[in-house]
Amino acid sequence: MLQINNNTPFSVELHPCSDIYGRDYAVIVIKATYQIDYSKSQLVIANEQAPIQHADHFYNEPGQSSVKYPSDISLVKQATDVLVIGHAYVPNQHTARVLDITLSIDNFKKTIRIFGDRVWQKDLANWTMSVPTEFTIMPLCYENSYGGKSPNINQNMAPESVEAYRYNPFGKGFVGKKDKPYEGMPLPNIEDPSCLLMTPFQHPTPAGFGAIARDWEPRLTFSGTYDEQWQAERMPLLPLDFHPAFFNSAHPELMIQPLLKGGEQVSINNMSPTMGDYSFIVPNIKLSVAVSIRKQEKTFIAQMDTLLIEPDENRVIVTYRVAVPCTRKLLYIDSITVNRLS
Repeated sequence: MLQINNNTPFSVELHPCSDIYGRDYAVIVIKATYQIDYSKSQLVIANEQAPIQHADHFYNEPGQSSVKYPSDISLVKQATDVLVIGHAYVPNQHTARVLDITLSIDNFKKTIRIFGDRVWQKDLANWTMSVPTEFTIMPLCYENSYGGKSPNINQNMAPESVEAYRYNPFGKGFVGKKDKPYEGMPLPNIEDPSCLLMTPFQHPTPAGFGAIARDWEPRLTFSGTYDEQWQAERMPLLPLDFHPAFFNSAHPELMIQPLLKGGEQVSINNMSPTMGDYSFIVPNIKLSVAVSIRKQEKTFIAQMDTLLIEPDENRVIVTYRVAVPCTRKLLYIDSITVNRLS
C-alpha cells in the first residue's frame, strides 16, 4: 500500500499524469504557504497550509468568470507562474483617478495602470474617453481588464453568433469586427501603460496579474487539436500537437524563465491594504522527494513552478513539483518521502 511520508509542514499530494505518448508519471505536488511579516520584510511558515487545488476555482460561476485559483494538477511547467490575487489600493486611503501598481522580481519589473470607471463618448465624429471617476480600491481581476463580448447583442442573436474576445471574454471595451461602440460603453479599468487604449477598435492584450483560463488565448493555442482524427486515432491521449506551455497559467509576461529557485527579492507597490510598498525574499529551500518503486528508491529535487501572492490575505504560496517517470509502474510505488534539505 502506497505510503506518503511528509516530513515538512507543507501540503503534499501524489497525482498520476500522462504525456502525449501515454507515458505515465507520478507527479508529486508540494505547496508551501507563508505569512508576510511586514515588520521584518520576510516570510514565515503559516500555521494553516493551503490545500492542493484539484481544479480551477473561478471568481463566480465557472465558465462565466475569470479564474481565481488555477489547478495545481499538471505535469512539469516550463516556467514559474507568478500570480497576484487581490486589489489595487490608493495609498493612505486617499482617492485617485489613475494609479500605477508594480510587481518586481529581482531585475524583472511589470507595471499596470489602474483607471477609475470610464466610458466612451461621442464627440462629433470622434470617440473620446470620459474622465475616470475617483476610486480608493480596484479588484485585480480580468473582468476589469480589456475584453468582453459583442456590445451589440440582442435577444434574437444565436449564441454562436455572439463574438467574444478570445483573450478575455469577460472584460470591458471589446468591439468585434461587425460591431460598433455605443455612447456610455464601459472602458477597462486595468491597462498596460505601454499599450494604452486609444480608440474603440484596438484589440490590446488584457493586462493583469491573474491566471489565464484554459479556454482563453494564448493558452488555448497550446492545448492541441481535438478533431475527428484525434477521436479516431488518439483519444483519450493528448493530441500530438499539444504543447507543455499549456500547463502554465500566468499572464505571458509573468511566466519567469529560468524557473525561480528561491532567494529572489519580490517587491509590491500599491497592492496592499496596509502597506503601500513592501518586499520579501522568496524562500530559498530545497525539497527532496524520494520515490520507492518495487523497493528501488530514487531521489529527486522539487522545482518551484508557481509563486502566488495574496496581499489581502497577507499570504504567499509557493508550489513545487516533481514528475517521476513510471510507465506501467504506478501501482508498484511503495512509498514517497518528502524532506526539507535546507
